[in-house]
Formats: sequence, C-alpha cells, structure tokens
Amino acid sequence: MNYHLIPSVHLFATKPVVVVHFGMVAPLVWDPKEFPRLVVLHAAPLPNLPKRRFCFNTYRAMLVARVRTGIQLDSDQFVAPGVDALFRRAAGESFQDYPMPILPVYFLTNEQLPMWPQDEEKHRESPMRV
Repeated sequence: MNYHLIPSVHLFATKPVVVVHFGMVAPLVWDPKEFPRLVVLHAAPLPNLPKRRFCFNTYRAMLVARVRTGIQLDSDQFVAPGVDALFRRAAGESFQDYPMPILPVYFLTNEQLPMWPQDEEKHRESPMRV
C-alpha cells in the first residue's frame, strides 16, 4: 500500500510523511533517495483476534508517531495541493488547555450507522455510501 500516499506528500506538501509500518520488512520502493521526507517507524503487528478491528492500528500509529501536529491518513489515500493548510487548522484545534487529538470515528460498523440501509435492495439504490 502507500503507492500514491507517499509520492503525493512529496509532490504537494512541505511536511514529512510518517509511515508506521506494521509488517516485517518495509517495501523496497520506499527509497530514501526518492522520498527524502519519508519517516518509517516499525511496529509489531497485533495478534489476529476475532473481535479486534483493523482501526486499532490507526490509533496505534497516531500514538507511536508522537507528532505535535499531524494529519492521519490511511495507506490507500493521497493528498492534493493545499494540504499544508490542514496542518494550521489541526494545530488550532489542540492547544495547551485541550491537548487531545481529533480522532477518526471507528467505533461503529457501517451497519450500525443510522444512515446505513438495512436491507440489500435499499443499499443498491442509496446514493449515500459509507
């Protein structure tokens, strides 16, 4: 993964990209000469348990990275021109009196969301996909 994320950060952002890798060996295409602002952190994968959701790695990555101001993206996403403005906005949301991060919402499965269609027929017709 990260096929488009890492190159897009190097094209459109001035900040480094911190990738927390939950695998055994980082891909060879993550060449430091080609991507000088790439910071790779390695973390052991969690044991695969039946009730453990994939989103725990997102939270772990945010904690392991320990950045002061950051934008969390999944590995299948990418950034576009103007992304640096998001850092100023994120920095304005956390401060000394409220040092908590803005977290992604992963506590519900799609089927538990109120706007998620309850039957397959509605799901095919619904313009809203979550």
